[in-house]
Formats: sequence, C-alpha cells, structure tokens
Amino acid sequence: LKRYFVDELAEKEVKLIITVDCWSRDTDVIEYAKSKWIDIIITDHHFTSDPISDQVIAYINPNSPWCEYPFKELSGSWVAFKLLCGIASKLYDKRKYERIILEYIDMASLWTVADCMPLIDENRIITFWWLQWLRTSTSAWLRYLIENIEDKDLDGDIIWFRIWPVINAAWRMDTPYRALKFLLAKEEVVAEQLWEIEELNKQRRKLTTDFFKQALEYIDENEHILFYDSAEIEHGIIGLVSWNVCQKFNKPCIVLKDLGDTLVASCRSPEHFNIVEFLEQFEDQFLHFWWHSQAAGFTITKENYDNFKTLVKLKAKEILKNIDKTKILEVDSIIDVSDINFGLLDKILKMKPFWLGNPKPLFMIKDFLFSAVNLIWSDKKHLKFIYNDSSISFVAFWFWEFYEQIKSASKVNLIWEVERNLWNGREYLNFYVKDIVI
Repeated sequence: LKRYFVDELAEKEVKLIITVDCWSRDTDVIEYAKSKWIDIIITDHHFTSDPISDQVIAYINPNSPWCEYPFKELSGSWVAFKLLCGIASKLYDKRKYERIILEYIDMASLWTVADCMPLIDENRIITFWWLQWLRTSTSAWLRYLIENIEDKDLDGDIIWFRIWPVINAAWRMDTPYRALKFLLAKEEVVAEQLWEIEELNKQRRKLTTDFFKQALEYIDENEHILFYDSAEIEHGIIGLVSWNVCQKFNKPCIVLKDLGDTLVASCRSPEHFNIVEFLEQFEDQFLHFWWHSQAAGFTITKENYDNFKTLVKLKAKEILKNIDKTKILEVDSIIDVSDINFGLLDKILKMKPFWLGNPKPLFMIKDFLFSAVNLIWSDKKHLKFIYNDSSISFVAFWFWEFYEQIKSASKVNLIWEVERNLWNGREYLNFYVKDIVI
C-alpha cells in the first residue's frame, strides 16, 4: 500500500479507513495515516507473526496468533463482510440489516473462489448457498456476467473461468477504481462498463500469452526454481505469467517486474514445494513480503537481487533434487461404463460445490473398448471417444499428439470427470478425460 492513497483520502476528509485483505504488515503506512488524523481498522486473512501497530482501532484476522476463531481459511473479503454484518446488526432493524447484507454478499462470496480458498467447512456453506441464489442476485454486474451462462450448472469453475477474469482484468489492466466502479454500477450503465472491461480482458489475455512466451525463452528449465524478470512486463500480469510457467514445468517460479531501484515479484509453486516456507528464510532481504497458500510476493532492491537469486537457486536445488515431482491423479472410484447414467450424476452433484479443497471426483473405466476415436474441432487438437455408437462419448482436450497410438490400441483405461450440460432445454452428460493409460 502506498502513502499517496492515504493522501488522497485525507484530501477528501476521510476519518476512518477499513482495510480489506491487507495492511497487516504496513506499520509505516498506518502511522502515516494516524499523522493525518485518520483512524484504521484492519481486516485481513494473511498469516503474519509481525507485531501489529498499536495505532489501529481494531485488528480482525482469523490467522493472527491470538485469534480464537475456529475456521482459519476465510477469504479476506469474507472477514471484512463479517465486520459489516456486526456493525449493521447494531445500527439497523432486521429488515434494513437484511437489505444491506444482500447488497454486499455477492462481492464477499465471489472472492472465496477467486482468492483460491478451499471449499471446506464455512467456505463450503458460503459458496453452496451463494450459488443457489446467484441467478436472482440483486447485483447488476453479476446478472450481466451470468446471463449467457445457461449451458452448465453454476459451480466453482464457472466463477473462476468466466466471472472472475472479467473483474480481475479491470484492476490488472487499469486501476482498482475501474473494478470498483463496475461493481457499484447501476442497471442503466453496467452494460457499457462491462463492454469496456471485456476489452481490457482481451488485452490481459494477449499480454499474458506474449510475456509467457518471452519467459519460456528467458528461463533455464533445468533449474530447480525458475526466474524471469522484465522491465516491460505489466505489473498486473506477473502473477498470471508466474502461474503459467509453474504449471508448464511443475516447478516453483518467481516472475519479477523491474521498477529500476526495486523489483516486485509474484511467486507460484506446485503442491510438492511450499514456496512460502521457503521464502521466509530470505525475508530479511525483502522490503515487503506477503503470502497465502501456494502463492507469495515480495519487493526487493536491485542491489540485493542478484545475490538473492543465486542463494535461492542453490537452496532450491538442495531441497528439490531428491523430491518426487510426479503429478498424481487420485481416482475416487473404478466403475463400469454400463453404470454411467443420470442417477450417478445426481449422486455426484450432491457433493457440490466443487473447487479447491473439494475437487470433482475422478473415475476410471478399465479396459474401455471404444468403437471410434476422432480428432475434433477446427484445430484438431482434441480427441473424442465414441462408445458403441451411443450417446455416451468422452472428450480428451489436448491429447492430439497421442491420436495414432490410441487409435491403434484395442482398449484403454480412461480417467475422467463428469458434468451436466444444458442445451436447447435438454440435459446432457459430458465426460471429460483427464488422463489415458494405454
């Protein structure tokens, strides 16, 4: 957080700042705000062992060392929402309280999925009920985002891939105010703002692809931890590029934006490596350090960067050289193709919502005798297995390289997940192949 935000608020004669998902470590900014006669209430969910400034009115964080709240995995937005609920319950009668809660619950609930919080315990309850009333939301921005999503059940992946990227693009490619303006927009202007943000989202996708390609040319994939720094990369996409590199090589990745005297980093890591615990041993070299789950970020001076990178590579090699990095798919059940029906789907859907912490169940069909396998779509990059010319088919995205090998096989083992899709008022089962064993 920057002091100029405090200056801007002070000019508007703001007397109280309530933070969301931040400021736990920003002691200097807190004290600067106090010098401007602005009070601070911090709401956050990041892990921190740092002492909290005594200048704050309140510090609300389930992951603070002294907090006894039983569930520690709340999103930062939901922590702030609980504060809103507490204040509103003291100020308003039941009817007005409920109206206020319904006005802001969409923003709070969206970030449970968007901030990659596990859908367990309280998060599962939050997301389950929010998805139930999503299509009747009072939020104009949300109704416009989901009005064309009628082909699938609303679930965690719909939020992550089709709703969140639009809002995410607004602040990544412009400013946080652009996203806020959209979230607060009235019915008569939300459509125009959505069009503008979707254009920003197209720019975000292109830039992410371009810099991902540059990163692939820059990095040494034989290293145990991958670095890529650039003065040209947009600050708002360093996390996206870091994630893409991490996913491609199944290795921890640090992508940095070179700002001249300093560099700001976004770090991602696969499940076999805890990037947060790893970077904590270098924390004394950072100007700022923040983290949660498998992601972290820091700011470092240009003067310290080269030495830091050398030490990190040596330490990562020492830790990772003997670790099994194989990605493992855990199959929940082996079933026969004859058991696949809508009754099975109904049982699966009772376990929704699916997302991190509660993934879609994976099934295996052993010795699957398919009647045909075809390359599909215009790019011919995907496979479709046909079973006895029936309505049952399995789609395997990006398996085109193995087409000839699979086509010549008499049978395969398929690992897959199932979804229900709607088309022209009819209900279909879609089977998506996650892996193939010949």
